Amino acid sequence: MLSNLSSKSSLVSRLSKQIGTCSYASEIHTVDSGSGFFNAVLGTSKRVTTPLTEEFPGSSKSPFVVKDVEKAETKMTTLSNGVRVISEDTYGLTSSVGCFVQTGSMYENTNTLGCTIGLEQAAFRGTSSRTAFRTVREMESIGAGAMYQGNRDTLLYSVNSVKTNVDAALEILCDSVANPVFDGSIRDIKTPETNDDTRLQEALHATGYKGALARPLIPEEQVPVSHEALSDFHKENFSGDRIVLAGSGCSHELIVEAAEQWLSDLPSGAAPVASSSYVGGSQIRCTDQASPTTNIAMAFEYKGGWQDVKGSVALTILNFLLGGGGSFSSGGPGKGMHSRLYTQVLNSSPWMYNCSAFNNTYDNTGLFGISALVDSHYSAQAVDKLTLSFLSLAGNITDEELNRAKNATLGAVLGNLESSHVIMEDSGRQVLTFGERKHSEALVVEEIKNLTKNDMETLVKDMLQSPLTYVANGNTSNLPRGDIAARFN
Repeated sequence: MLSNLSSKSSLVSRLSKQIGTCSYASEIHTVDSGSGFFNAVLGTSKRVTTPLTEEFPGSSKSPFVVKDVEKAETKMTTLSNGVRVISEDTYGLTSSVGCFVQTGSMYENTNTLGCTIGLEQAAFRGTSSRTAFRTVREMESIGAGAMYQGNRDTLLYSVNSVKTNVDAALEILCDSVANPVFDGSIRDIKTPETNDDTRLQEALHATGYKGALARPLIPEEQVPVSHEALSDFHKENFSGDRIVLAGSGCSHELIVEAAEQWLSDLPSGAAPVASSSYVGGSQIRCTDQASPTTNIAMAFEYKGGWQDVKGSVALTILNFLLGGGGSFSSGGPGKGMHSRLYTQVLNSSPWMYNCSAFNNTYDNTGLFGISALVDSHYSAQAVDKLTLSFLSLAGNITDEELNRAKNATLGAVLGNLESSHVIMEDSGRQVLTFGERKHSEALVVEEIKNLTKNDMETLVKDMLQSPLTYVANGNTSNLPRGDIAARFN
């Protein structure tokens, strides 16, 4: 054993000497690794302390490092029937293509109730030229993944694949959007059952708005959706002026060619007016008196919506500033988290299981609020906590927490834009909202950096002037009585 240690010692010593005599070693800052039993047996060596942010003197550059790569250009084309095509040919190995449709539960009526969610079960399940089986097999053969998202104001069909197969992905996507078949092969279409979170969001919209935004995205009771209703909804809403085909990681010529082949036959036509007005109010529903928990949410209107870019950026930062989440984690609620809802609410309220800020933004309006899941015995204290959380924002934002929230927002924006799918979503949604992609990554970064504490406090004060929307469900027996909105006057 001692002979082995001796040979290791001599080997380490020889390597240390060789490192110490290399041509540029004298220029690198080193320190002795210290003394001790193991150093005495195995020998000592120098530990490099040059920061990784500095180059090693004398080291050669990697030939694979690409410098000064030009940012991919965003291109846009409009077809004769109004379909808009936008693309950005990124340098990654994957491609994302998506078809946005300006419709959703805002545009449903009595006969088409639940179709926005019903289309999820019918998406990529067969077209006039493809069976559901063929669609699945073709996607498997090119390694693609498909997704459908239905919201109150937008539908998104998307397919992700490697770049070499983007032409096949585009064909599957466009065919599924333009030529779906709703027949007996798609059976028992029903809207999904609502859970506590869904009930809370539906109650917020039904209580806070009158008009289109008050219509349920997911009805509280399961609703059967007929094939005829799906077909009628598709014919009424899938028109050229309401569709944007967006791509990331593919050539513009390729995506325009696919749009002309598969989407140019859709009828033209803009979306009808689906107006909403914010009114606020309260809705307390005792859904289960025996339940040990209560779900509570408070929200106010943000009047600008996506159309007010500076305001929507400020609202995103405010969301990060409040933060929040679940109370269960090793080491205590939100160990290491510094957002306001963790430090001022969850850490001091063991009876609160979850407390989070949320932000639902639409074209020119939105809801910003805080939701909580609490032990029903402490629901009155929870309402007090949520009220104080809002009121304390109006003139009590510190520079430290604002900078932390701005940095978190920057990290999230820049990190997300590394994804081809997020780039595709960003460009498609901007075209639906603004008619073009005019807010680049650099402009959004500047908006975040330039936002001041005064801007945030002004936003909060204006928001608190709107009527409160207050909803709760579950065991509501211990909720405070009286007008909660009066606390904000």
